[in-house]
Amino acid sequence: MATKKELENKKAIAHDYFKMGFSQVEISAKVGISPQTLSKWAKDGLWRDERKSITQTRQEILKNYHDQLSELNRTIQNREEGKRIPSKPEADIMTQLLNAIQKLENDTSLSETISVFTAFLDFVRSQAPEKALEISDFCDAYIKSKM
Repeated sequence: MATKKELENKKAIAHDYFKMGFSQVEISAKVGISPQTLSKWAKDGLWRDERKSITQTRQEILKNYHDQLSELNRTIQNREEGKRIPSKPEADIMTQLLNAIQKLENDTSLSETISVFTAFLDFVRSQAPEKALEISDFCDAYIKSKM
Protein backbone atom coordinates (compact mmCIF):
# COMPACT_ATOMS: atom_id res chain seq x y z
CA MET A 1 0.00 0.00 0.00
CA ALA A 2 1.28 3.45 -0.91
CA THR A 3 2.22 5.94 1.80
CA LYS A 4 0.37 9.23 2.04
CA LYS A 5 3.32 11.05 0.45
CA GLU A 6 3.53 8.55 -2.43
CA LEU A 7 -0.19 8.89 -3.01
CA GLU A 8 0.02 12.69 -3.02
CA ASN A 9 2.90 12.52 -5.53
CA LYS A 10 0.87 10.20 -7.75
CA LYS A 11 -2.06 12.57 -7.50
CA ALA A 12 0.10 15.56 -8.50
CA ILE A 13 1.53 13.70 -11.48
CA ALA A 14 -1.91 12.46 -12.54
CA HIS A 15 -3.17 16.02 -12.29
CA ASP A 16 -0.37 17.25 -14.54
CA TYR A 17 -1.08 14.58 -17.14
CA PHE A 18 -4.79 15.41 -16.91
CA LYS A 19 -4.13 19.10 -17.58
CA MET A 20 -2.08 18.14 -20.64
CA GLY A 21 -5.05 16.27 -22.09
CA PHE A 22 -4.00 12.66 -21.62
CA SER A 23 -6.89 10.19 -21.47
CA GLN A 24 -7.91 8.64 -18.16
CA VAL A 25 -6.75 5.24 -19.38
CA GLU A 26 -3.30 6.64 -20.28
CA ILE A 27 -2.98 8.46 -16.98
CA SER A 28 -4.04 5.44 -14.94
CA ALA A 29 -1.46 3.28 -16.69
CA LYS A 30 1.35 5.84 -16.43
CA VAL A 31 0.78 6.65 -12.77
CA GLY A 32 -0.26 3.20 -11.58
CA ILE A 33 -3.71 3.99 -10.21
CA SER A 34 -7.19 2.76 -11.00
CA PRO A 35 -9.43 4.76 -13.36
CA GLN A 36 -11.91 5.06 -10.47
CA THR A 37 -9.29 6.71 -8.26
CA LEU A 38 -8.38 9.10 -11.06
CA SER A 39 -12.03 9.96 -11.64
CA LYS A 40 -12.52 10.71 -7.93
CA TRP A 41 -9.42 12.90 -7.79
CA ALA A 42 -10.53 14.81 -10.90
CA LYS A 43 -14.01 15.35 -9.49
CA ASP A 44 -12.90 16.34 -6.00
CA GLY A 45 -10.17 18.66 -7.28
CA LEU A 46 -12.27 20.33 -9.98
CA TRP A 47 -9.67 19.25 -12.55
CA ARG A 48 -12.06 19.43 -15.48
CA ASP A 49 -12.83 23.06 -14.74
CA GLU A 50 -9.14 23.77 -14.41
CA ARG A 51 -8.38 22.05 -17.72
CA LYS A 52 -11.05 24.15 -19.44
CA SER A 53 -9.23 27.26 -18.32
CA ILE A 54 -5.76 26.01 -19.28
CA THR A 55 -5.43 28.79 -21.86
CA GLN A 56 -5.52 31.32 -19.05
CA THR A 57 -2.34 32.25 -17.30
CA ARG A 58 -1.64 31.02 -13.79
CA GLN A 59 -2.12 34.57 -12.50
CA GLU A 60 -5.52 34.89 -14.20
CA ILE A 61 -6.66 31.59 -12.74
CA LEU A 62 -5.46 32.58 -9.26
CA LYS A 63 -7.23 35.91 -9.54
CA ASN A 64 -10.47 34.16 -10.51
CA TYR A 65 -10.21 31.75 -7.58
CA HIS A 66 -9.52 34.63 -5.17
CA ASP A 67 -12.45 36.59 -6.62
CA GLN A 68 -14.76 33.61 -6.17
CA LEU A 69 -13.61 33.13 -2.58
CA SER A 70 -14.07 36.85 -1.85
CA GLU A 71 -17.58 36.81 -3.32
CA LEU A 72 -18.54 33.82 -1.19
CA ASN A 73 -17.14 35.55 1.91
CA ARG A 74 -19.06 38.76 1.07
CA THR A 75 -22.27 36.75 0.69
CA ILE A 76 -21.74 35.19 4.11
CA GLN A 77 -20.81 38.53 5.75
CA ASN A 78 -23.93 40.22 4.34
CA ARG A 79 -26.19 37.89 6.30
CA GLU A 80 -27.80 39.08 9.50
CA GLU A 81 -25.77 38.84 12.67
CA GLY A 82 -25.69 35.35 14.11
CA LYS A 83 -26.13 33.74 10.67
CA ARG A 84 -22.71 34.54 9.24
CA ILE A 85 -21.56 30.93 9.22
CA PRO A 86 -21.01 29.13 5.89
CA SER A 87 -23.38 26.31 5.07
CA LYS A 88 -21.91 22.84 4.45
CA PRO A 89 -21.94 23.34 0.62
CA GLU A 90 -20.37 26.80 1.03
CA ALA A 91 -17.66 25.41 3.33
CA ASP A 92 -16.96 22.63 0.81
CA ILE A 93 -16.61 25.17 -2.00
CA MET A 94 -14.31 27.31 0.13
CA THR A 95 -12.13 24.29 0.88
CA GLN A 96 -11.94 23.35 -2.80
CA LEU A 97 -11.04 26.90 -3.79
CA LEU A 98 -8.38 27.17 -1.09
CA ASN A 99 -6.88 23.83 -2.14
CA ALA A 100 -6.83 24.90 -5.78
CA ILE A 101 -5.19 28.22 -4.85
CA GLN A 102 -2.56 26.48 -2.73
CA LYS A 103 -1.78 23.99 -5.49
CA LEU A 104 -1.35 26.71 -8.11
CA GLU A 105 0.79 28.85 -5.82
CA ASN A 106 3.06 26.16 -4.42
CA ASP A 107 3.15 22.95 -6.43
CA THR A 108 4.60 23.70 -9.83
CA SER A 109 7.99 22.06 -10.14
CA LEU A 110 6.84 18.65 -11.37
CA SER A 111 4.19 20.29 -13.52
CA GLU A 112 6.82 22.45 -15.17
CA THR A 113 9.02 19.41 -15.76
CA ILE A 114 6.19 17.56 -17.46
CA SER A 115 5.38 20.61 -19.58
CA VAL A 116 8.99 20.85 -20.74
CA PHE A 117 9.10 17.11 -21.46
CA THR A 118 5.90 17.38 -23.47
CA ALA A 119 7.16 20.28 -25.56
CA PHE A 120 10.51 18.58 -26.09
CA LEU A 121 8.87 15.29 -27.12
CA ASP A 122 6.62 17.15 -29.57
CA PHE A 123 9.74 18.67 -31.14
CA VAL A 124 11.59 15.34 -31.29
CA ARG A 125 8.48 13.63 -32.67
CA SER A 126 8.45 16.10 -35.57
CA GLN A 127 12.13 15.38 -36.33
CA ALA A 128 12.59 11.70 -35.49
CA PRO A 129 9.44 9.85 -34.33
CA GLU A 130 11.34 6.68 -33.42
CA LYS A 131 13.61 8.65 -31.06
CA ALA A 132 10.59 10.27 -29.41
CA LEU A 133 9.33 6.84 -28.35
CA GLU A 134 12.68 5.99 -26.83
CA ILE A 135 13.01 9.34 -25.05
CA SER A 136 9.42 9.12 -23.84
CA ASP A 137 10.29 6.01 -21.84
CA PHE A 138 13.08 7.91 -20.09
CA CYS A 139 10.78 10.86 -19.41
CA ASP A 140 8.16 8.55 -17.90
CA ALA A 141 10.82 6.82 -15.78
CA TYR A 142 12.08 10.16 -14.51
CA ILE A 143 8.57 11.33 -13.61
CA LYS A 144 7.84 8.04 -11.83
CA SER A 145 11.09 8.40 -9.89
CA LYS A 146 9.74 11.66 -8.48
CA MET A 147 6.60 9.97 -7.17
